[in-house]
Amino acid sequence: MDYWLLPLLVLECWALYLGQRQIFPLTEQRLGRIPAFILAAPGTVLHELSHYFLCKLLGVQTGRVSLFRPQQTEDGFTLGYVEHAQSDPIRRVLISVAPLLLVPPLLLLCTFALFGSEVFSDPINALKQGSWWAIFFWIYLTASAGQGAFPSVGDHIGISGIIVLVLLAIAIFWLIPAGQLLALLQILVLILALPSASAIFSLLLLRR
Repeated sequence: MDYWLLPLLVLECWALYLGQRQIFPLTEQRLGRIPAFILAAPGTVLHELSHYFLCKLLGVQTGRVSLFRPQQTEDGFTLGYVEHAQSDPIRRVLISVAPLLLVPPLLLLCTFALFGSEVFSDPINALKQGSWWAIFFWIYLTASAGQGAFPSVGDHIGISGIIVLVLLAIAIFWLIPAGQLLALLQILVLILALPSASAIFSLLLLRR
């Protein structure tokens, strides 16, 4: 089995973690608050919609929902939120990590909708043939998704959540046959490639 996929997957998750924690404050520092809000808007909407969708899918009651409403807090800004009822540890973890599960696939779906299936086999040619507004929107959405595809500080995974995730990873590693596990890793690496690459590029650009 190609075990190099595992560190690559970890690297992608680390890039998304840094993107979620650092892109907004760096953008605010470099360009100002309004540009930071504009850049964060699509990723934040996708982030909060992911929490909301998982709540509904898992039968967890939701309360107030704000897809994008920047509010000043003691630690900075809260850009959006989804209030939901308490649940068992497994459902709570799944809701917390919903952005990592759903934002990257949604980004790929939007990419397909804008440029067609050719974008996955010949991306350069597909982008060349795309309209200017589709390319502009795709770049904007991808850059924003780089900071919205990972659980935020307020998502509160906690120690119990980390334990659940570790046990789930161990169970998947031992229960799924090697061939199927390799295919799963390849799919995960592919799905996370676009937002994680965007996060890395954005961080490098903002830190120059």
